[in-house]
Amino acid sequence: MKTTHKYHDVSHPFQNFNFHSSVKIFPPLASVAVFLIGALIVAGWVFNIPALKTIFPNAFPMSALSGVFFLLSGLSLGFFYVPWSPLRERVGRALGFVIFLGALTKICEYWLDWKLESDRLLTGKMENVMAPNTAVNFVMTGMALMLLKTDRWKIQNLFSVIFTAVAAVLSFLAIFGHFQHFAPFFLLGFPIPMSEITAVTFLILSLGSI
Repeated sequence: MKTTHKYHDVSHPFQNFNFHSSVKIFPPLASVAVFLIGALIVAGWVFNIPALKTIFPNAFPMSALSGVFFLLSGLSLGFFYVPWSPLRERVGRALGFVIFLGALTKICEYWLDWKLESDRLLTGKMENVMAPNTAVNFVMTGMALMLLKTDRWKIQNLFSVIFTAVAAVLSFLAIFGHFQHFAPFFLLGFPIPMSEITAVTFLILSLGSI
């Protein structure tokens, strides 16, 4: 007499996991997260809500100008992905150029002693200004978004990845510096620090742009 064995079809928990699809969905999610953080920061300064200026408790506030740039960065990154079209890609690049130009202007305020006081544009007051290393990161971010290609095999995307990597490294240093209370990493020789939420938002944006 033959005995038959019945085997149950037990699926491996990761059998249906699609890593490629998971990676592809991260940039749109990152764009939404960065946009929302920027919007919360802007609302915090416009309506004078201290908790929204820092997001994290007992942390340095993000500048209003940084909030505007993150809002634009989230929009720019999103235009490349959901849903993609040539027109939306051009708008995304245009927003990257606006971020690049604005951040470069801020750097010129520091190094060329320009008296533009661009941090007054949103609130009319110089209550909190963008840190120099934050401005450098926005220059990197703006250039990365101007050069970003959704097709990862295009050689011109290499420069976008390089600029994004620089921003990611500076952000990671700032996060590590805040976590370890090591001021040189989030000051980088300047008197104004990159805030905790600024560094975290840059890291999210960088991971979504690579």
